[in-house]
Amino acid sequence: VFYGDLSPLEPALLEAVDEAVGRHVVRVPMATGEVVLLDSYQALHGRDCFEGRREHGVVWLDEERGERLTCTALFHQNRA
Repeated sequence: VFYGDLSPLEPALLEAVDEAVGRHVVRVPMATGEVVLLDSYQALHGRDCFEGRREHGVVWLDEERGERLTCTALFHQNRA
């Protein structure tokens, strides 16, 4: 992990960020067929390990005009 100038972040800083983020984790238990919508500009998010197929869709919107710019659907098969 690097700064904007590509110099590496110090390990102590990475540990501090990991600790701070970990204090604010909200887990969202999900069942097959459920959907979570997130604004990637407003929320730091990630995924835990899982088994089975995952469907991952991405939509980019133009905030000013409310228009859809791109839409992609990605399908992943988790390989154990």
